[in-house]
Parts: sequence; C-alpha cells; structure tokens
Amino acid sequence: MTNNNSIKLILLFISSAISFSTSNCTGSYGLGYYHLFDENLVLSQENEPKKFNLWYFPNEFKKENNSVDLNIKEWSLFLEGKYQEEDLIKIMYRRDGFKGQDNELKVLQSKTSKPRQIAQKENEFIQYLEYALELENYLKTLVPDSWSEKPIVKDPVEQNRMLAKANKLIAQFRSGFTKERMHYQLIKLHRYYGSYDEVIDIYESYFKDKKSFISYWAMDQYAGVLRIMKRNAASNYYFSKVYIECPSKRQSAYLSIDIKSEREFADAKNLGASPEELMSLHFIRGMNGKNLGLYDLSKITEINQNSDFARILMSREINRLETFFLNNSERYYPLYGHEGMEKLVNQKTEGKYLERLIALNETLLQNDSKSQFWHLSMAYLYFLNGDYDKSSIMANQIHGLTENDQVQLDILNVLLFVKMKPILSVEDQNKVGEQLYKINKGEIYYNAFDSREFSFSLNEYLFDELSSRNDVKDNAFLTLIFGGRRLQTDLYIDRESYIEPLEKVTVSYLDRVLMDLKETPQTKLVEYASSHYFSNRYYWSGEDRNIVKFDDVNFFIKELRAVLLMRDPERLEEAASEFNKIPLEIKSQISNTKTAVSPFTFYTNDPYFEDFGYDYENSVPDEKKFTRTKVVNSLLRLYAKAKRKNGAEDYFKLGLAYYNMSYYGMSWKLMGYYRQSSGLNGFYDMTVPKQFFEKALNVGGLNREMTAKAHFMLARCDQNVYCEGSVIRDNYTNYYGVYNDYFDQFQNNIRASGFRKHFEVLAYKYSNTEFYRELIKECKYFDYYVNGF
Repeated sequence: MTNNNSIKLILLFISSAISFSTSNCTGSYGLGYYHLFDENLVLSQENEPKKFNLWYFPNEFKKENNSVDLNIKEWSLFLEGKYQEEDLIKIMYRRDGFKGQDNELKVLQSKTSKPRQIAQKENEFIQYLEYALELENYLKTLVPDSWSEKPIVKDPVEQNRMLAKANKLIAQFRSGFTKERMHYQLIKLHRYYGSYDEVIDIYESYFKDKKSFISYWAMDQYAGVLRIMKRNAASNYYFSKVYIECPSKRQSAYLSIDIKSEREFADAKNLGASPEELMSLHFIRGMNGKNLGLYDLSKITEINQNSDFARILMSREINRLETFFLNNSERYYPLYGHEGMEKLVNQKTEGKYLERLIALNETLLQNDSKSQFWHLSMAYLYFLNGDYDKSSIMANQIHGLTENDQVQLDILNVLLFVKMKPILSVEDQNKVGEQLYKINKGEIYYNAFDSREFSFSLNEYLFDELSSRNDVKDNAFLTLIFGGRRLQTDLYIDRESYIEPLEKVTVSYLDRVLMDLKETPQTKLVEYASSHYFSNRYYWSGEDRNIVKFDDVNFFIKELRAVLLMRDPERLEEAASEFNKIPLEIKSQISNTKTAVSPFTFYTNDPYFEDFGYDYENSVPDEKKFTRTKVVNSLLRLYAKAKRKNGAEDYFKLGLAYYNMSYYGMSWKLMGYYRQSSGLNGFYDMTVPKQFFEKALNVGGLNREMTAKAHFMLARCDQNVYCEGSVIRDNYTNYYGVYNDYFDQFQNNIRASGFRKHFEVLAYKYSNTEFYRELIKECKYFDYYVNGF
C-alpha cells in the first residue's frame, strides 16, 4: 500500500462511505461567475450560511465538516484524549501497510500525550484498524476500474472469511463505539459485494432511529442501496435526512438525490418527512439546473421564509435572471443547466417569471417587514425589472444593516444612480467614483486573495454600461478604460471574434488615446476606471501590484507606443526618444520588458514557448539582461552604421534581432507583452527581418557560412508567412521514428506553394559548409526536404 490509490481507499473505508449513487440530482457546476447580487454578502450569518448550500463546487468543505477531521475527533474522544489528533491521522491515514497488532500497539502507545489506562480501548482500536486496512485490500477488487477491461470476479470464500472475521470482532468488542463502527464496515462489505438485502437488514436492525455520527454514514449507504433496488422514494427521503443531519456526507447526499417526477417527490414527502427534511427536498430540487426554483422556493417559505434554504434559493434565482437582464452574452451559462435556462429564453417568459418572483417577495415582506434579506432582494428584483424608482424607494427604506448587507445596498445604489442618469456630469462622476472606492475599501482591482470578489463584476458591469454612451464613444481614452479591451492583444490573430481587438492597435490610435486623455477631466470615476484598467489589465511583474496613479497613465500608453515604433526600423530614433523619457519606476512595473536572451545571437533551433525556461531567466542578474531601452539604442546605432557602411554583416545582425524579437524568436519579450501558442500576437510581421537578410545577401561580403545562415533565416521567415493565422504544427515523429501523415502533407503543401526556395539554395549550393552539416542534424524540416522527398 504505497500508492495514491491505497490512500484514497483508506479514506474511503476508514472514514467515509461514498454513496454508490445511480444518478445525479444536479450535475451542478461551481459558481465561478460573480454576480452583482452577491451571495457572499447577503447569505452571510456569522460569515457562513448555516446549511451547506453547494453554491460552490461541492468538494469545497469547511474544515470542520471534513470527514477525516470528524472521524479523527471521534476516535480521539473514544481514546479519551490520550493521543494527539495529528498522530492519529498519521496512524490511520497511512501509506504503509499494517505491521502486526503487537508492533502497531507499540507505535500507538509511543505517541501518548496524556497518561490514561485504556488498554481495552487501545486493543480494540488496533484490531479495528487492522480489519479496515484488510477490508480495503479486499474491496478494491470489487470496485470497477474504468481503465481495465477485466470483469470483476467475486470470491465467495474470501467474502465469507471477511464476514466471519467481522462478526468475531463484534462479538469480542466491549465498546459500543467499536461495535457500531464494525457494523458500518459490514454494511460496506455487503454493499460492495452486492448483497443488498444484508445491507438493509443490518441497517434496519442496528442503525434505524439512531442519531450518532456513524449512523448517518450508514444511512447514506443504506439510501444508496435503496436507489439500486429501485426504491426511489425511500432513497430520496433518507438522502434528505443525511443532507440535513450530517455535514460530512452532505455532498454525496445532495448529488445522490434524484427526483424525476412529482409522483416521486410526493412519495418521498409521504414517508413522514419532517419540516426540515421537506425543505431540504424542495431546496435540492429547486437548485437543480434543469428546474426553475420559484415553486420550490414558495413551498420552503410556507414552512420558514427566513430559513437558509429560502434565502439561498432566492439568491440563486436572482443570479440566474442576472445572466439574462445584465449579461446577455451569457444566455446559456452552463452553471444553471441548459434545460432550466431554455425555460427563460422567451422575453415574455422572462418577464413573467421575474414578476412572479417579485410577487412572492412582496408577500414575504408583508409577513416580515423587518427582514434585511427580503428588503434587499425586493429592491434588487425591482432593479432587474427596470423599475428604478420602486427599487430606489425600497432601498431608501432599508436601515440598520450589517456590514455585508450595507455593501450590497451600496452596490445597488451605485447601479441605480448610473442607470437613472443618462449623462453623468463631473459632479456625478465624482460621486460614482467615491462610491466605488468605498465599496472596494480603497482598492480598484480584482484581488484573488480578497473575499470581496464581487467588485470585479461590479466594475465590469458599470464600465460596460458607460462604454455604450455617446459621451464615452467620442473619447478614445474613455472607450479604452471602460471598454475593457486589453492593449497587449495588439495584432492578435484568432478566428474567434470575441478575442479580436476592438480596433487594431497602431501608433496613430495610441496618439488619439493620448490626445483624448489630455482633454479628459480627472474625476473620481475616471481616476478609478483608469487605475482599475492599468492596474488590473496590464501585465505586471511580481506579486505586489501598486495602484497606478492617474498622472502616470500616459507613461504606460507611451511605453506601448514606443514598442510599436521600435517594430519599424525607420522610426527607431522616435522609439529611443520615447523609451528614454519613461521613468524607470514605470518600466519596472511592466513585465516582459527584459530578457536574458540576446536578440543579436544566431539560434539554429526555434524556441519552445517557455524559451530557455524560468530557471535560465532567473539565473541572469537584471543588470545584465537586455531591456527594451538598451536594445532600441543598440538597434539605432547598428542601423545607422549599416546604412553608412553598407555592411552585410550589420544587416544580417539587424535581421537576426528583428527575427528573434518577433513572436517566433527567443527574445520575443522585447517587442511583445505575452505570447500565446493558440494564435499569433505581438510582432510577427516577417517583412522586416526578411528585408534585412535579403539586403545582407544583396550587398555582398558575407562568407559562405554566414550566407548559408542568411538563406536559412529567409526560409524560416517564408515558413512563418505560410503558417500565419494557423496553429504552428509540431514536427515530431511517432513512436517508431516515422513522420506523421500530417507532417508529410504539410511539407508537400509548403513546397508546392513556393515557400522552400531557400532550402533549395542551401541543398544545392551550400552542402559543403559546416552550417549545412549542423542544420541537417538539428532541423527536421530541412532534413525532410533533403531526405524525405
């Protein structure tokens, strides 16, 4: 037992019994999308809702609800606190096998933290542990392996031996605690073997009507067996009891309940479900992505309108509607399930459903006029319905809120303020900006370590709302910071329209942005939005991200402008002048502005996308790295020298530099901000390096080795042009060293299209050079050209 599978099975058999559910109630995804009606705020009571609500993917448990922690606590109490919990974890959740009862008992007693005479309990613990580990080895032979084609072969002899051993231990154990645990092991033993009648008999004889910790684990197994035996009503009923009473099994119970019809729901209710169990059944069905939750919400509120179930389900329905009314591009957001969302597709249906939720909320407020949650949900539902006056009146009536509820109210108020004013004056912009700073406690960008994740969505929604207004559309700077497009996606090629930049990033475009920036009043809103954009959207270096000051915004734009100028050899002087004016403090805050890889060096092999790797980059001190400012000044001098002396080697070096700084090169960071393997971005135009390599060949003066290299670099440029706009193909052979079919096709096509002329020159004129001999070994493309056709 030294592998991960054995550890997982120990977790399974010692601490928890994962239900063998035959169906899945929800198929739920986690909520990775942040809504403006934020469940983290409105559902918090002492930081967490009382009932686990599966708002996030159900593997995320609070620590105190984790089955391992709960199991260890139980055993620690049984052993009267003689052993520390962390020591018990190491003994029970082990990697190595059981080493005999005497040896294991010595190991256990060596961990004593408090003097206790509990020899009987210690012996029973060790005997139980031995059996649990042995059971693990046996039961893993009964667990289906999706990777194996071998059928499961049941061994009745081994089954009977394990049963006899379990019954013998139960008979000799004195403690009710260990007897109960052994009965639970028996249930698992029968269930994995498929002896379902025995599972039912043991549960109903030993666990029925008990309310111990392990009894609910047994109930979870029992409910799973009832499902296998097609007793769906009873299965759903018992799973609902597990959901209510056993936090550590709440996940499996939630995912195991499967109510396919009203009849099955009624059958489960008729088994005598308590009010709490009824609410859990309605809650789980209401949360199912296939359903709309209004009916189940109304039934829950008939029992207890202020239960966690009611508040959670109302928040869920509000969030579901938000994807329609606030974010139309997400109309079939998979979180909620396509079937449920399709019921809301028709605008008329949407309106009716929202109106019915509003009517229910109004009734709930009549029954309890002091509820903070139902006031907030009511005001927000009015907002979604476009009844801004009603929403505002309701919001103004809410007082005495908790801190979190007040934040939610502040969010609603700023939304209403913007919606009710088609044009924001300077004074209005200052008010909105002040509220955004207040809501975010002075911060302006999404911080993954901050629990207040709603601010990201709030900013996006407000900025999107503002970007559609005429006074913003006429201003290139405001369009940029409110529109949310990332400047670093310049020249990005991708077939997906949503990745395409809104406007091609050019020097003239950035000039317009800078001109409009000068004319834009520095209101609190503009300050906030620009700081949010350049702090959050820009690719920063390091973990500490400082908020960008409004006065420094122009430097970030000018830095990108200088990079674009640098891509044009005829504008190197302008680029150098721009770079030299940008403060070092600003340059240090932008990532990928320097590299340890020289752009002036010839490299035979194309780089992987990690280049030399982080270790290599980090091994070179910053002061020795190539920065954009240093390189642009070197390029300026080198180009001036090349033109003055008409030197072939200088032109060759210029070609190398521009190739290496392109998307395809080792030093791509100097002319780009990031590089993506799925499509081209940054500087990828091969016109510039090609013109320098051709110039180097035309002016003469290169020796045969350098001439061969120049032809190879031109062949590289041609291949990049041919592949432009498509994913770069891997040129690996298969396991047997044979080129794949697509590789053959690719080489035939590129040759037929006239993009292998420089390979032809290399093959027929420079086969006697040292570079040729190196190239035929290192370059699969050239090797194929020479030997593959």
